[in-house]
Amino acid sequence: METNIDLDSILQRIVGKECSSVIAGAGSGSIVNIGFGELRRRKVPVSNNPTLDERDKYFDSELQLFVHSAWRIIKDGRVHAGWRDAALEDGQIYSQLKNFVGKKVVSITVDKVTNDVCIHFHAGSAFNVLCDITNSDEADSNFDFFTQEEIYSVAIDGSIFSESRKKTY
Repeated sequence: METNIDLDSILQRIVGKECSSVIAGAGSGSIVNIGFGELRRRKVPVSNNPTLDERDKYFDSELQLFVHSAWRIIKDGRVHAGWRDAALEDGQIYSQLKNFVGKKVVSITVDKVTNDVCIHFHAGSAFNVLCDITNSDEADSNFDFFTQEEIYSVAIDGSIFSESRKKTY
């Protein structure tokens, strides 16, 4: 259901929380799932995905940002790497994304026109989401934000939808 959702207010929930997980790399292409806050035991472990580490098979993060669109890692005031680099075989991008784990989110900015998001972590690094998906050939949304109660999606036309989340933990 489409509503007048204030994306900035919704995403502010991650400010002050630590990044608790990053799922990316082998098998996911450039798609990234970044978890924030407490880890919660899954009701049903994800046993059929050999690319997940043991913790991610059994635990899920309190809040999650699931990114389909373009993204960048910003470090030391410059773009350090991006979603197109995710196809590289050496695993360096995955390890750079994993560097967010354990770091606290100090602020988040949301562009009111494009819905681009920048998550600023302690120590100066940032994760920047660029809502560049404008047709359904690539994905149905640019990114989804999962809370315990709701799933918020930024659609390809820039609209924001929410739906009730069925608890799986």
